[in-house]
Order: sequence, then structure tokens, then C-alpha cells
Amino acid sequence: EIGKDRTTNGFAYIDLIGDATYTDFGLRIIRGSTGANAPSTIEHRGTGDFSIKTTEVANLILRTGNAERMRIDSSGNIGFGGQTSPSYPLDGSRLRLKFDSNTDHLVIQNTQTATSGTFEKKIAFLGFNNSEEAAIVALGNQFFGSPGSSLTFKVQSSEKLRITNDGKVGINDPAPFSALEVNESSNYKGVHIRGSNAPNVTFAVGSTSTA
Repeated sequence: EIGKDRTTNGFAYIDLIGDATYTDFGLRIIRGSTGANAPSTIEHRGTGDFSIKTTEVANLILRTGNAERMRIDSSGNIGFGGQTSPSYPLDGSRLRLKFDSNTDHLVIQNTQTATSGTFEKKIAFLGFNNSEEAAIVALGNQFFGSPGSSLTFKVQSSEKLRITNDGKVGINDPAPFSALEVNESSNYKGVHIRGSNAPNVTFAVGSTSTA
């Protein structure tokens, strides 16, 4: 016990020296000198890696206030916000991201290198039992290295809106031909423009009325 029976506040530390460059310490575990609430620090010097390692199949857990805040499980999944059994690479609740630069903020990338098929980059909104309630999906075309072909918006796994790479918008139409394409099979439903102090305008096709 380092510092046992101390009668005044002071530093307590362990220094490890393993080279001829950092002759005072290469690794230091130190307790501050400001009393019962002093800070504690692990300090590593040099440009080599600083590793925290579990050799066996064990989780790595971080706690504050004696409560678990984050864990890395033995498969590499990270749990936070009370998630003690993470099922995904990053799994938790109440994630908020804030960026203060003008560079790329949040990047979602699919690095699949196959030369056929449609590649998705998806932001999914899940409900109870991980059921997909809505999603924003960037679709790639069938050839590796080619740009994505469209951005789609889905509700309950059904596509509702698509923006193609040439700027066309399709509502209920996955292949819009015009700048704005609305596909509605029900009678007298389509595009309706409504204002509180202006006449309503409706563009629709049906057996009873057109406008």
C-alpha cells in the first residue's frame, strides 16, 4: 500500500521505466495530492500503443458513480446507455451527435465489393421487437464503383418516395419520368394544394372528377 498511514495530503504513484528515453517514467499510475476527492490518472508516454486488454473471453466495462455506463463485449460490440447485452457494433439509447466543423459529419458507407446487385446504405427507425417502422435508404446500382442511383424513403418497409440521381422525385413511383411524378391508383386522389385564404387546387384522375 503506497501512502499508507499518511497524515497529510500528497501524491501517491507507481512509475514504470522500460527505456533510456523516458528515464523518470514511461507509464505512471498516480493519485493527486488534493485530498479525498483528488483525481487519479494513468499516464502513458511515447508513441507506442496504450492497450487495455482482456486475454480471455471477458467484457470490458466502464463505470461512473458505481454504475455501468459502457461496455465492450467479447465479440467487440459496444453497449451504452444501459445496454448491457449489445447485439450490434454500437448498441444503446439516447445517442446525440454534435459537430462543430464544416467537414463531413456523419458518413454511412457500404464497402461491399461485389459486381452485381443493389447496395443499400440505410438509416432505419425500429420499433418494438426491432420491427422496421421507417427508413431512409441510399440505393447503389449494380456495378461496383458506380455512383448511387437514388435516395428512397420507406414506411413499414414500403417505399413511399424516391429521389433519383438526376433530381427527379417520385411519390409512390420508383421510376419517375418527370421532375415530379405522383402515382395514385385510387379515384380522385393525387396532388392537392390547399391554403387558408386561397382556392384549393387538385390534380387527380378519377371516374367522377378531374381538375
